Amino acid sequence: MLKYTRAAIVTAIAAATVTFGVQLAHSAPAQAASIPTVPCAAQGVTDADKNLAKDMAPKLDADLAGNLDGYQVSCARAVVDQVKARGMDQHAATIALSTTIVEGHLHNYNKAVDYDSLGLFQQRPSAGWGKPAELVNPAYATDAFLNRMIELHPNESWKKAPAGDVAQNVQVSAFPDRYATQVGDASKLVSALWK
Repeated sequence: MLKYTRAAIVTAIAAATVTFGVQLAHSAPAQAASIPTVPCAAQGVTDADKNLAKDMAPKLDADLAGNLDGYQVSCARAVVDQVKARGMDQHAATIALSTTIVEGHLHNYNKAVDYDSLGLFQQRPSAGWGKPAELVNPAYATDAFLNRMIELHPNESWKKAPAGDVAQNVQVSAFPDRYATQVGDASKLVSALWK
């Protein structure tokens, strides 16, 4: 009969959880599409979203390269619009968007697959980010992210910091280098959506 120590079991569970979290963050769009999502915009995906996706997909370099669709653009637009509504600049939008690219490939997930993480930013109700219904609301989730960013980077110090570093400070990921790899694509999307 095999006996497992409590430490061995905890280590195995932690390894499996980290592996699953990495798989979600780096899963192919087809796999990510199997997780339930909710719309990011009241009007749904527009023709403008579809056209921008077609135009931008070949211009992207990292995880979204060639795989951007109208739904993802509608989610990116929701984040960028909320940043603009707060009177913040494109750097703030780039930080937020690079985070949503890493966390869920610009999908507004309404089913928790990594602990109790939900929405575009994969924020956790149990960590105090908000209620589940709030975290799948792009405006609320974006505000929660920006509020935390401002709290951690007072006096607008986030404006001078690298976007990937700021995103990591907010998200506190076990994989801190992931956000910087998406900043280029996030910046391209923000520029296209800022107009």
